[in-house]
Amino acid sequence: MLCTLHTLLASHEKREREDIMPAQYDLTQTAFMFSFFVNAASAVQGTSAQLAQFLDKVLGTGGTWSAGKNSYTINGLIQQQGSQLIGSDWQIGWGPAIFRPSTSGYPDNAMAVLYSPSQDTYVVAIAGTDPNSPYDWLFEDLKVGPNAMVNFPITNFSAAPTGGAANAGTAQITLGTALGVYNLLQNMIDQDGNTASLVSYLSGLVPVKSTAKIIFVGHSLGGALSATLPLQLLSMIKNWGWTAKGGGVYAMPTAGPTPGNAAFAAMWNKQFPATPVQNTASGNQVTSLNVPIANSRDVVPHAWTNIYAKTQVPQSPVYFYDYQEKLFQGTTTLQTLTVTLANVPNSLNKLATEIYAVATKASTNGAGAGAATLGALTWLSDTSPITYWNGTAFATYTLPTGNVTTLDAFKQVLGTIHVWQYFPFFGITTSTLPYPIVTTAKALASQETA
Repeated sequence: MLCTLHTLLASHEKREREDIMPAQYDLTQTAFMFSFFVNAASAVQGTSAQLAQFLDKVLGTGGTWSAGKNSYTINGLIQQQGSQLIGSDWQIGWGPAIFRPSTSGYPDNAMAVLYSPSQDTYVVAIAGTDPNSPYDWLFEDLKVGPNAMVNFPITNFSAAPTGGAANAGTAQITLGTALGVYNLLQNMIDQDGNTASLVSYLSGLVPVKSTAKIIFVGHSLGGALSATLPLQLLSMIKNWGWTAKGGGVYAMPTAGPTPGNAAFAAMWNKQFPATPVQNTASGNQVTSLNVPIANSRDVVPHAWTNIYAKTQVPQSPVYFYDYQEKLFQGTTTLQTLTVTLANVPNSLNKLATEIYAVATKASTNGAGAGAATLGALTWLSDTSPITYWNGTAFATYTLPTGNVTTLDAFKQVLGTIHVWQYFPFFGITTSTLPYPIVTTAKALASQETA
């Protein structure tokens, strides 16, 4: 059900750069850029070390990356727009690191820490779902339900969490979220092929300024993980010099599904109260940390609490509603917050019926888990058309006005909103992003089929 960030890779020669570069990004804009670009390896295959090397060049200063017989020229985010990021002095402090099970050639989790000395700020950027990874979909995304919950905080890291019965009397997170946290803390591999410990790195940090910050960011699955991981770490790192000397720990999750139950949400709300950010740019609606951001028409943050109802709930809108089987008229429809899904009469194409079955099952699982949204969750409204990257250039996308009858068309609706509509929320002009990242068309095509 969860959608992921679209790949940042482009299969063509580097496009002409616009003459006018964006004005300097503020703190939340900069953090969101890292949150977005940490997903760049989602369409790339290789060993964990190779994928970490790739992501290091994407986030950093670019350069040449090789995998197998192919070589690629990469334009790095800091290389291309480092002077536009707040402070203009960002560098990679830890990682990047990758978790990739032996059953997959793609990264299932990716994470990196970026640091600005002038801001005394660290951004822990966590990737979302890799659409090419069955592990991500089947385990970290969809493991939720009345028998798929894990007590929080996690206290045993000797083996991966297995999940158990939902218990409203104790703080719990979904099994999928727990597996993600476990992998981020136990199974990440760096560029040299070694296990990389985020706990060890963070434990050694000491704030320099009174405004020092560690900000956890992530989008989609990364939104759930970036909300949960800092709370887990605060329970694990004893006598942490960072917090003891006044350093702040914050989260800025975007587009994330609900990570836990009501008791977990209460714990999170107490630890992470909304904290205003000074000097945010004009047009940026994200003016505080510890405020999860969601698009009101994005399906992902509606999981696992606002998925389906027979009729719409105005005070807490659900994404899917009003399923109608008009048997005598031969039509069946399912309403969503974006478009109307419909079966094709006298056809095997039964999109409305199939999505209805998925939505009701997800809704039942969420209710059985006792899922509850984080208290500060803020719903923002999008506009159409949406500017997005179509693989060769930036283009505009307008939502369909008629019934949607194919899964591919519905996936385009979901993905475009889930990824690209968040940039306007941050006041970032999408067309100024440093695209493409990979500029060797022939090599990229060879890599994708390797």
